[in-house]
Amino acid sequence: MGKQVRKRLDDIRAAETLDDIRYVPGRFEELTGNRRGQFSLRVSANVRLIIEPANDAECLKNDDGIDLRSVTAVRIVEIVDYH
Repeated sequence: MGKQVRKRLDDIRAAETLDDIRYVPGRFEELTGNRRGQFSLRVSANVRLIIEPANDAECLKNDDGIDLRSVTAVRIVEIVDYH
């Protein structure tokens, strides 16, 4: 699992904005409910990397949520096995 986590972290480091992360392998999705403002990136079938904007004050928010192109840094919240 460590190798897969490292690959996702490398993908995040290589991205200029959060919008770029949408195109890395693995499902990327914006979370809802009490995790609103956070995002999930699959590491494996069961494991998710949960991230959130680190430059939240600079992020442009609109009715559709966070403008992914305005997020230039993320904070890793947790790595979790949902199953």
